[in-house]
Amino acid sequence: MEIIQRKGSLVVQTSRYSLHWQAAKGLYVFLNTAGFHQPLLIPSACQPPHKQDYEMKLDRQPRVMHKSASELHLQWSGKSSRWTRKDYVFVCREDVLEYFYILYGKGRIDTLQFFEAAPSASMRKAWGIQSRSRPQVHQRAIRLASPVRFGAVFNPEPNGEDQQLISATQNAKISVNNDPAYCGQNWFFTPGILCFAFGKPAERHWLGAGLVVSPGSYNFSDYEYRGGTGFGLSLRYFGYTKVQGRFESPHLLFTFGSSGAEVVKRYVERLAEHGHVDHRPKRQPGWWRGPIVCGWGEQCYQSDFFNLKGPKDRPEEKSAPMYANQANYEQFVRLLNHRRLPYRILIIDDKWQNERGLPATDLGKWPDLRGFIDRMHRQGKRVLLWWGLFTGEGVPSEMCIVQNGRKLSEDPTNPAFQRKLRRAIRLMLSSGRGCLNADGFKIDFTANIPSGHGCRLHGSIWGIELLKVYLDLIYSTAKQVKRDALIIAHAANPYFASVVDMLRLNDICNARPSVVGKMRFRARMARLANPNWLIDMDNWPCPSLRAWREYMRVQPRYGVPSLYYLTHIDTTGQRIPDAAWKELRTLWNRYLKSVR
Repeated sequence: MEIIQRKGSLVVQTSRYSLHWQAAKGLYVFLNTAGFHQPLLIPSACQPPHKQDYEMKLDRQPRVMHKSASELHLQWSGKSSRWTRKDYVFVCREDVLEYFYILYGKGRIDTLQFFEAAPSASMRKAWGIQSRSRPQVHQRAIRLASPVRFGAVFNPEPNGEDQQLISATQNAKISVNNDPAYCGQNWFFTPGILCFAFGKPAERHWLGAGLVVSPGSYNFSDYEYRGGTGFGLSLRYFGYTKVQGRFESPHLLFTFGSSGAEVVKRYVERLAEHGHVDHRPKRQPGWWRGPIVCGWGEQCYQSDFFNLKGPKDRPEEKSAPMYANQANYEQFVRLLNHRRLPYRILIIDDKWQNERGLPATDLGKWPDLRGFIDRMHRQGKRVLLWWGLFTGEGVPSEMCIVQNGRKLSEDPTNPAFQRKLRRAIRLMLSSGRGCLNADGFKIDFTANIPSGHGCRLHGSIWGIELLKVYLDLIYSTAKQVKRDALIIAHAANPYFASVVDMLRLNDICNARPSVVGKMRFRARMARLANPNWLIDMDNWPCPSLRAWREYMRVQPRYGVPSLYYLTHIDTTGQRIPDAAWKELRTLWNRYLKSVR
């Protein structure tokens, strides 16, 4: 790494990139690679709730704060209307570049931005900035942003419309929540890998911009790319993070490669190499590799979830949870045994319990759930229980997150709720008298985690961190009760590797003729997030019998095979023929030989 300083200019040169600064264009640095010449705005705005942060001052030249053979820190200082001081830092290493900033002052953070800002009148005058130097895009009040020098943006988080590659003029989001207005919803991974990739696809030049966050500090809900003639990145904290004197932003890590997936992979590898995430292999009992049978698809068919028959044939019902009962699951097991399908795991899906918040058996549906589970064990099968989080069902209001006096969900930071939760987990997993002796959980509904302003909870964490704390509470308690308990969730982010054993690809939600492409993409992103994860391939809803058969054939290539149907495809009413069951039996027997 070499640094070249002249009057009015500075260049940092590495084997992978160079970083240029010129006094004549002092608000920007220029990141240059073999395929990019990307300006990056030095100041970044940090908005308090319902207010605007205006930049007032910025150093005219950088300071070299740290220099060694392997690392160089360049820093600019400034101030804004909401913060007494800001230090903007570029960390240059041989193969990667980092950017972060430090806030000084007091206040709450609503939106923390990178590479875009709003200059005050005094700053516009000092720097000769025209009042409308760039168009307002998407109703943004921002006047300064980083000019776009790329054509496309790759988003590794799946969405309902499968728009993983967008124009640089559009917006993109990676979130722990669900936004119904964004690309047909984005609740499939909560969250996905926190790294966007900016590219010139025709030239195979890509630049990754991923977040490096200290463990325990993921107190934001969304990571957003905001496009236009200029671009910026932002994190939504919604006012729950309070600055008292000093606050260091998450770091942005720039990686380089020939495709979007490649730069995302390098980003995750860097996180693991430097201990930001834990990717150490875990003990994986043989039965964890399935195959898996889940009753949800058959519950949906029986309830006519997609209204195929219509009101003349039967009343509109859509009450698939009502079919999670003992009589149905006893019949499911008989069908599986009759077809000699070699499954290892059975998932009892929504809603075997009275309330989802603190699960306990609905005795009306399951008069002898413990007896059912024990009989499955004698057949060599394991049983997982479905569990939907963030519903607040059956949880007293004083143990819940509340917004404007309205109960939103259970509060995983509340000590009283934590005690009740641990007891509920022991009752579900323990082999003791009065307990269910189940073997783990399929965790769902994680995108229902509360969001927005004005919520009240016991602790001070929010966003992604709140989900991590909740899953850690479930995971650690489950392992104390039953060492080989299996925890399945769809938090396909490297930060969750320590609290998830198997990553579920989540609902298919696809009206296209084939589902293979989209599920292959999800499996690839899950594998990038943690190469040691087992992957539950999921199976619902399939758009047709043909699509279902095609997908069942390829599942073993990418993860643990998963079956949700036992008689018919619920979206079309098509009966599954005997030939399909024979083919599936052959596929699963071959799969089991490969994983033994």
